[in-house]
Amino acid sequence: MSPLTKLFVVLLVLVSVIMTAGIVTFVNKLSPIQKNLEETRARLAVKDSLLARAMDNVAAAESRVQAAQAEAASASQALNNEILKLRAELVDRDAQIAAARQSIATLTSANSSQAAALAASEDSKSKLQEQVANLRRDADERLRQITDLNTRVTNLVAQNAVLERERRNLAEQVTELQSKGEQMSRLIRDLGG
Repeated sequence: MSPLTKLFVVLLVLVSVIMTAGIVTFVNKLSPIQKNLEETRARLAVKDSLLARAMDNVAAAESRVQAAQAEAASASQALNNEILKLRAELVDRDAQIAAARQSIATLTSANSSQAAALAASEDSKSKLQEQVANLRRDADERLRQITDLNTRVTNLVAQNAVLERERRNLAEQVTELQSKGEQMSRLIRDLGG
């Protein structure tokens, strides 16, 4: 025999006793049931408002995560573009260095009296090499920033997963509360409410 059937049998017995005791006794016992029903409805309304607040918090958290992911993606794209630009500049600088070296070799073999031109070329070469070193340092810094941004994106994705689990838990609680509310409504209807 299920608990619900047992409950109905007990309720049937109680109703029979109440009816035999008289209408006055029934009216006196009906008042606490109505009070209990009103309290249950009030508790359900409070839980519904808490659930609504929790759902709002989840939605806000999801929008913050999406905004952070979009920001991280755009920053990553900007850094990638900057790295590509720096690499192109590196290639240009390497080409300039190669041209300067070729020019130095040509000048040295053509005329040893042009030492001044050779010194100027060497100076230009060292400046270009300094620029290349600076560009490589900048590229390394950009790569480090990309790594940091990727770490941040990973953390945000993990936070999003945690928020999604919390949202699912809240949805399960809502389902459970709705089921209990339906059971209470059926019970009230069965009691004549």
